[in-house]
Amino acid sequence: MNRLGVQITLVEMQRSLLPLDDPDAGSIIEDALGEEGVRVLTGVRCVGLERVGDGVRVRLDGADDVLCDKVLVSVGRAPNIEGLGLEAAGVDFDRAGIQVDRRHRTTNRRIYAAGDVCSPMKFTHAAYAQAEYAVFNALFGLRFNARDRVLPRVTYTDPEVATVGPTHDELTRLGTAIHTIEVPASSIDRLVVDGHTSGFARIHLKAGTDRIVGATLVCEGAGELIGEVALTMTKGLGLSAIADTVHAYPTRSELVRKAADAYNLERVTPGLRDLLRWWYRILW
Repeated sequence: MNRLGVQITLVEMQRSLLPLDDPDAGSIIEDALGEEGVRVLTGVRCVGLERVGDGVRVRLDGADDVLCDKVLVSVGRAPNIEGLGLEAAGVDFDRAGIQVDRRHRTTNRRIYAAGDVCSPMKFTHAAYAQAEYAVFNALFGLRFNARDRVLPRVTYTDPEVATVGPTHDELTRLGTAIHTIEVPASSIDRLVVDGHTSGFARIHLKAGTDRIVGATLVCEGAGELIGEVALTMTKGLGLSAIADTVHAYPTRSELVRKAADAYNLERVTPGLRDLLRWWYRILW
C-alpha cells in the first residue's frame, strides 16, 4: 500500500516486527520499510480507537497518538471448526483447534485431520505436508510422524525472510550446542548487480558436525533458496553436500553455497596448513 502512495504507520506491540524470527531479520525489514517511507513503531501498544470526523485517532501507549483515515488490524487466525459435529464424532478440540497425535489422528481413531484446523504452523505448504502423511497413515495403517517433517517458513517482505528449523535463540534455550556460519548478501555478485545487498545467510550447525539444525536467509528471493537447505536437513546430508554441489554463476543460490564454502575453510586447521606448505615445498 505504501508503494501505491498510501502513507502508512505500522504499530507493533512486540520489540521486533518478526518476533518469531532471527532478531537481525526483523531489524533489516524495519529498516527497509523505513527507507521506503513507512513509519514503524515497535514496542508500542494500541490502547484505544476514537472516531474523529471522517478519520480515526489511534491512542497508543509508548508513542504519540496517530490520526489516520483507516485502521487495518491484524490479530491472527482461528480454526474454523464450527458446524463439523466434532463432539458427536468423539473428536476432542479446544480454542487452538482439533487435537491430533503425532500421526495426525484425532481422538476418534478413524478420523484424521491436517492443516490450519489442527496445526500451529498455518501455512499452505505445511497443510499439504501434514495431509500427505495423514492420508498414508489413514489408508495404509502406516505410522509416519508428520510433526517431524522439515517445514520452512517465508515472510514475503522486501527482502524476503526465510527460516527453517529453530532460530539461534530457540536453539540456545533448548541447550543445543551449535556453530553458526554467516555470509552477508553483499558478498553475492548477483545480489550486488541487482542492487539488493541487504541481508545474510545464517546457518546453524550441530557443534562439531556439518549437520544443519536451523537456518535463516534474508535476501531478495530468500523463499526460493530455503528449499535447498530444507532438502539437506530432510535427507541428513550436511552442509558439505551443498559445498560439493556446483551452483550456477551468477545466481542468488550462491548465498547458500558460500556458507558451505565458509564451513569448509574453517576446517583447514593450522596443522593442515603446515602439512600443505610442506607438501608444496616438496612438489615445487
